[in-house]
Amino acid sequence: MVHVAYKGAGPALTALLANEITVYLPTFASALPHVTAARLGAFAVTTAKRTKPLPDVPTVAEAGVPGYEYSTWYGLVAPAGVPRWIIDKLNKATVASLNTPEIRKRYEFQGLEPIPRRPRNTSPTSGSRPTNGPGRCASPRSSWIEC
Repeated sequence: MVHVAYKGAGPALTALLANEITVYLPTFASALPHVTAARLGAFAVTTAKRTKPLPDVPTVAEAGVPGYEYSTWYGLVAPAGVPRWIIDKLNKATVASLNTPEIRKRYEFQGLEPIPRRPRNTSPTSGSRPTNGPGRCASPRSSWIEC
């Protein structure tokens, strides 16, 4: 297998659809329209459990690689030094938005699971492990987190 570098999901998916490449590991949201339209086949999802939009597609672990799991998160970012009351206000608005049925449906349609939480000291690359690094980050899994 030869690695071919692309400048993003758009060119890579275009190459896959044109049969210029045979395998690609895209984000769920970028591949979903092509899978549901039967232009692409999905062998497995990389998350720990099956997704609502494609319930018949197994996980990689179910497909034969035990323990395999890979997922992404999306976040909001603010500069270091933003006052705590602003972070709290933004967190409250973000959590309220993520808890509305319309927004939840949009996220779930893309294979995402919004999990809003209160602010906490966390590194976006280390789960819930505290860090002393500067900056503030957020994700659907932790609406506002300080890192």
